[in-house]
Amino acid sequence: WYVSGEGPYIAYFNGYYYLFLSYGFYSPEGGYNMRVFRSKDITGKYTDMDGTWAVYASGGNNYGNDLSHGEVLMQNYKWSWWTNGYTAQGHNSVLVDGDKIYLVYHVKYNDGSIQHNVEVHELVIGENGWPLAAPFQKSVCDKVVTDAAMGDLAGSWSVILHTPVDYANLQVNTDKLITLNADGTVAGDYTGNWNVNGQYI
Repeated sequence: WYVSGEGPYIAYFNGYYYLFLSYGFYSPEGGYNMRVFRSKDITGKYTDMDGTWAVYASGGNNYGNDLSHGEVLMQNYKWSWWTNGYTAQGHNSVLVDGDKIYLVYHVKYNDGSIQHNVEVHELVIGENGWPLAAPFQKSVCDKVVTDAAMGDLAGSWSVILHTPVDYANLQVNTDKLITLNADGTVAGDYTGNWNVNGQYI
């Protein structure tokens, strides 16, 4: 069926074969983004978190706001202290190095240029067993903390939710400011409650 898809890459970790591929067109406004599926067997069937098969049953547009197939690693985004936002992330590969997993991909910007850059972000396994991309490029200064207490994490944080955006107009998700209070409440642009459960917040 005519649906977009390129750069497929399979990596084995966490007891599964994970299939990464990119949907959309690799231009700043092309809706390019990375999706993830997994299978216990290398030959498939590869499905997403909802059990949706990676193979489409019909043709059509399968990127942009269509999140019906695959787990999306990231959407267009921009931190408030950046000059330009990131768009068109994709065509990735994955490096498994011992207990570390790295996502290698290229990205464009929402500044109207055709410039691109190669990024390396660490992947971590979420509580539900699916990979999550660290928000910043890997650095030798990175420190992974897995034993922080609530008191260590209380304070102000910037948060980006990767929701669908208007790719054609180079829209990006931007960061919101929240405060994790020591009493377990959340204040700011998002409110609610929080706690620490092992290595997860």
